[in-house]
Amino acid sequence: LRWDIWKGAIEQMDSYEYIIGAGPNVFRELAILSGYDFYAHSVFIDTFVTLGIIGFLLLSTFIISILLKAIKNRNIYSFGMIVLVIWLYATHGNLTGSLDFWTLLSITFAALGIQDLSIRKDISDNSTNL
Repeated sequence: LRWDIWKGAIEQMDSYEYIIGAGPNVFRELAILSGYDFYAHSVFIDTFVTLGIIGFLLLSTFIISILLKAIKNRNIYSFGMIVLVIWLYATHGNLTGSLDFWTLLSITFAALGIQDLSIRKDISDNSTNL
C-alpha cells in the first residue's frame, strides 16, 4: 500500500517540483489527489516531495557521509545508529514532523565528532611524550 501512496503522490507533482520540491507538508495533499489520505510514512520520500531531488540528494549525502565515516573510524555505535535511522525512517515519519529522526541523526553525527576529538587528543598526547 505504501508504494501505491508514494507513487500516487509523486505522480501528482509538476515537472519542476521534481527538482525544487512541492513545499513543506504537501505530501498528504498530493496523496489525497491520487485517492489516498495518508502522510508520507517515509522521511526520504517526504524529503523528495518537499525539497525535490536537490534536497533529497543533500540529505542522502549527509547520511552516507556519516555511514562512511563510521565505517572508516570503526565506530560500531555510530554505524549501528545510522543503519537504524535509515531502516526506521525509510518507512516511517515525515520531514517536518519527525523530531526523533533529526535527534538520532544529530546524536550519531556528534558521536563521530567526539571520537575525532578523542583521536586527535591521543595523537597530540603521544607526540608530546616523545
